[in-house]
This record gives sequence, C-alpha cells and structure tokens, in this order.
Amino acid sequence: MDNWLELWLRHWNYALGQRLDWLHRTRCQIDGCSTLSEPIAQIPTLVNYYTQQTALKEKKIS
Repeated sequence: MDNWLELWLRHWNYALGQRLDWLHRTRCQIDGCSTLSEPIAQIPTLVNYYTQQTALKEKKIS
C-alpha cells in the first residue's frame, strides 16, 4: 500500500508541476511585457487536467 501511495504522490506532483510550468510560461507580469516592443513567443501545448487524463489512459494501455 505504501508503494502505491508513493507512486500516486509522485504522479500527482509531476502533473501539478507540468500545469504550473505551462501557466508560468504563458503568462507575464502586467508591467513586465509589452506586445508592442516584444515578440510574442509560440505558446506551448495546452496542459490541463483533461489533456493529462488522456495521456494517462494512453500510458496505461501501452
């Protein structure tokens, strides 16, 4: 049981880290960036609960 809880905790933290990383990479401070003087970078692929849920199902099958 302890092994399962450890695996679940690691997976949860990894998924949360992915979502927070996506959020930080796609946002900027109100006074930190300007759309007039700075190029807008390519927005990374959306990472949220639903995309992670789909990826987890695909990994379970393989």
